[in-house]
Amino acid sequence: MDKLESSEDKIQKICDSIRNETLLPAREQAKEIVENAHIESDLIIKKAHKEKERMILQAKKEIEKERKIFDSALNLALRQALEVLKQKIENELFSKNLKDVIVSETKDPKVIANLINVLVKTIEKFGIDADVSAYIPKEVDVKEINKLLLKEAADKLKEKEVLIGDFEGGIKLKIHDKQITIDISNDAIKSLVADYLRSDFRELIFNI
Repeated sequence: MDKLESSEDKIQKICDSIRNETLLPAREQAKEIVENAHIESDLIIKKAHKEKERMILQAKKEIEKERKIFDSALNLALRQALEVLKQKIENELFSKNLKDVIVSETKDPKVIANLINVLVKTIEKFGIDADVSAYIPKEVDVKEINKLLLKEAADKLKEKEVLIGDFEGGIKLKIHDKQITIDISNDAIKSLVADYLRSDFRELIFNI
């Protein structure tokens, strides 16, 4: 019986030894692997969260950047459209009406003849002894203008009469020796007047 127990003890000891040498270390190793796996998993999850946050932040930055670009482009387009509209209104209300007024006033034969008389007299006053040519609007009666000219002015004209120009109102006086043309046509007067009135007109119409 003692021998049998002794054998059983030996077997038990062998089993215990095998368990201690193999199973327990394996369990510890498995436990360590599981713990490491948990740690690694936590690190991966945290890294994934950080990457997700980074990507979201980057996406937000890109969206904000694109929004600013879009807003800037939209504002520029609106400003350009508004300026085109203002220019159109200005041309329709200001330029057209101003032109009509100036043309109407500077097509008057008396006004035209007076301009020629005054300019010729002024040229002589400054000691400029040169023949001149006077051009009048294309729709004005030449004979009527010639009748209204002072003799001194008519004598100073190279052609002894006025010539027809390609403008609608006012006059152009060419000084031949000096190769100078004094432009008091409707377009020249309009540009001169517009420079003074345009800012007031814009402020009145557009409140700017």
